[in-house]
Amino acid sequence: MKRPTSCLRAVVIGNGSSVDALPPEAWRVLDVRGPLWRIGTNRALVFSALANVRLDVLVLRDRPRRFWLDQRWGSLYEQQFVIPFSRSGGWVVGHDRTAYADEHVCFAKDWQSSCPESPDGLWVMHNSSAVLMAVNWAWLCGCRDIAMIGVDYCGPHAAMIERWSGAEMAYQGLYDKPVPPHIEKDFAFAANAITDEGGRLVNLSAKSALKAVEPMDWQAWSR
Repeated sequence: MKRPTSCLRAVVIGNGSSVDALPPEAWRVLDVRGPLWRIGTNRALVFSALANVRLDVLVLRDRPRRFWLDQRWGSLYEQQFVIPFSRSGGWVVGHDRTAYADEHVCFAKDWQSSCPESPDGLWVMHNSSAVLMAVNWAWLCGCRDIAMIGVDYCGPHAAMIERWSGAEMAYQGLYDKPVPPHIEKDFAFAANAITDEGGRLVNLSAKSALKAVEPMDWQAWSR
């Protein structure tokens, strides 16, 4: 299995309900400017809004079993979605070496703008967000214009497909409070680092509570 061919643009998909609010045709329109990586994170393979969207990469910050309160759901997710995704041509990036992944990464302090290799894998920014892990990984792979969707830090989780919609998730109530300062700091650090290197990081999540990254309408980013 080979890593997807590098391209300059990427959309990293978080787990907020702004994923549901994005019109289905947006995924086609976003391709107009040229090749685009669609990078899902964590539970993205069972999001209803992505049922007809081809993902190129899935980034897992933890083992899949940790994404649901009942870990059996995570095991099913790995067996029924993550492994088949990889076998059908998708690329899986994981931090936890016990997770099924095509490529493992290690965390390092601060943002990485170069691509240092270690015996254990590729170093990416150490942070508390799978989205930022994916953003840094995409940057190291050559993407220079990166957008995020589903990075809301408020409101409900993105809707999941039937059967999975009733499974109780871990980290309940995570977005019922203001965005923690360390989250704002991590996103600001990444956005500034990308800008300093001549790239761009924007947030396409319409109702995001995150202030650290420039908001942008998906239509404006697609032009």
